[in-house]
Amino acid sequence: NIASFGGNPDFIVLSVKGDSAGGHLSAMASMTMNDPQFQPGFEEVDTSVRGVVSLSGALDMMSAPHHADYFCKQVSNLDRVDMEFLSKHSPAQVIPRAKEQNCIVPFLLIAGNRDSLVEIDINNKFKATFDEVTGSPDECTFVVLPGGHHVSYLTWSPRSFYMSRVIQTWCQQLYLKHK
Repeated sequence: NIASFGGNPDFIVLSVKGDSAGGHLSAMASMTMNDPQFQPGFEEVDTSVRGVVSLSGALDMMSAPHHADYFCKQVSNLDRVDMEFLSKHSPAQVIPRAKEQNCIVPFLLIAGNRDSLVEIDINNKFKATFDEVTGSPDECTFVVLPGGHHVSYLTWSPRSFYMSRVIQTWCQQLYLKHK
């Protein structure tokens, strides 16, 4: 339906309301695109994307015991913390496999340095792993919002206005680069 609004259906940048858990979903969707295991019932559908915007993204489910416990028991409805399950569903751990499957797309990470729910170190480590695996510091851009807390951009403010401009510019540059 994107074409009816002037968009290019062959150039999808994923955000899935990409903040917090949405950042996790966007990252996983991009790194498992066209993997039949992750799209039961529509295995033949092309699920490829060209980029990901992650805002305060929960990109590492294994970084802290409380994240692992919550993700396994509350989100995934498992009886216990399952480290093998986590390693398959944690974007930071999936990066090497995504590279092997040619499922690496550019990322824009935005996080506040005062976020107490998804600590900024999670985004720092994700970027470091992404850069190491891809061999390029240019495919994953990380913008730190000084004084920003978790989803501090949710209400209208100068910060949210300028952040939206950063996202728009990043997406435009990505589109022009792949046009």
